[in-house]
Amino acid sequence: MILGDDTNPTQIRVELSCENDLFFHFTHEIDEESFKYIQENQKLCVGFKDYPNLNKKLFNNCINEPHRYDN
Repeated sequence: MILGDDTNPTQIRVELSCENDLFFHFTHEIDEESFKYIQENQKLCVGFKDYPNLNKKLFNNCINEPHRYDN
């Protein structure tokens, strides 16, 4: 979910759950200020505006090739 314009988000929220584990629920909320902290610590090359599309791409990779990303 994106708060604000798709090309200029003010806040991003990701929610993950699992059909195999009904008790699993992960929520990630981030704004541009929080992202800067993560960007510096994780040495991310992507900017906040590109972060939603990067997540979509990575999640789709996990869906399309689950054997590559399983634990």
